[in-house]
Amino acid sequence: MNYQIHDSAYYRQRGYIDARDEDCCVRLIEDAAAMCDATYASQQATARINLMPGIVVWCPNADPKNVWENKTWEFEDIFTERYVGTPAESASDVKNEQDKNTKRYLDDPLVRIVFFKEQGTGYYRFLGVYVLDIAETRKRKMLVWHRVSMRLSLPVSPQIQDLLKLYINARYCKI
Repeated sequence: MNYQIHDSAYYRQRGYIDARDEDCCVRLIEDAAAMCDATYASQQATARINLMPGIVVWCPNADPKNVWENKTWEFEDIFTERYVGTPAESASDVKNEQDKNTKRYLDDPLVRIVFFKEQGTGYYRFLGVYVLDIAETRKRKMLVWHRVSMRLSLPVSPQIQDLLKLYINARYCKI
């Protein structure tokens, strides 16, 4: 596909982002955060949605040098996240870190608005809204996220109730 990259102002003016659109890409995590009413305050992949606990903008990448392996499956309807560590780490250290990360999300599931940076690209492409699949995460011993929406209205604030319902359902395993 021939992706078009825009800043957050373009999408906010348009009023939505949709994973089916070829032009739904941003160059910076800060742009992804800004269009979703989020605050990006670290060097990691997550930005917090203002006034919305449990709902985040997540901007992972597929760089092979990353200590996290991030992959999409089944037409991007499934997203997996697994700690692979560094060459210096032992297998038991890698397993312990993966188990710790998995437990963290099983204990406190999130709703993730996902922008993914594939290997060799200079942009983050919007994939959709994902929730944790608790049963598959336990079975596969890695985080397994399922897409629940390909479209998100902007600003996100009017959708707070819908996103909070997704969060509550995820916390109580109703998805």
